[in-house]
Amino acid sequence: MALPFQGNDESLVRGCVAGRANAREALFVRFAPLVRRILVRTLGPADELADVLQEVFVEAFASIRQLRDPSSLRAWISRIAVNRARRSIRSARRRRWLRFFSPDELPERPQSPADLEQSDAVARLYRVLESLPEEERVVLCLHRINETPLEEIARLCDLSLATTRRRLARANERLARCCAADPALRQYVGDTNR
Repeated sequence: MALPFQGNDESLVRGCVAGRANAREALFVRFAPLVRRILVRTLGPADELADVLQEVFVEAFASIRQLRDPSSLRAWISRIAVNRARRSIRSARRRRWLRFFSPDELPERPQSPADLEQSDAVARLYRVLESLPEEERVVLCLHRINETPLEEIARLCDLSLATTRRRLARANERLARCCAADPALRQYVGDTNR
């Protein structure tokens, strides 16, 4: 049985590069909550969320030798998560025509009226988000849902700050138009100008 890994991000990277199983496990345990948050808030309640989470770590383990600055491990793995989320959005759009049932045809689980209202609002919000171009959706979700600062979003998406701001503004405009047509969604989303 391997001993639990002890150390900072730099020693964690060295352990993963050396192939230590306990370092890989520690990397997963340390960063899985962050990656899951990014994925859930970008993809919504997607069925393939667990698969995308695994893909992030498979890619991280395969490419960890290429990490030049071990102190930037958190940003590096966040960038992998954002890129995987973007690929998942593109892939879902291509597969959309393969669905056998629309979400409206599937049986609902019994819920309280408040839960139903919130679930309905979340489902409607993610339908709106699915209609956004992938690059706008990622920036909007990272900023509004994950509360990531614009400067960090620019780094994660490999964009200039000005491009990040433009994409966020376009996404907010599209979201505002959708909310104007749907009062319940407007109440749930709130101010679309932030």
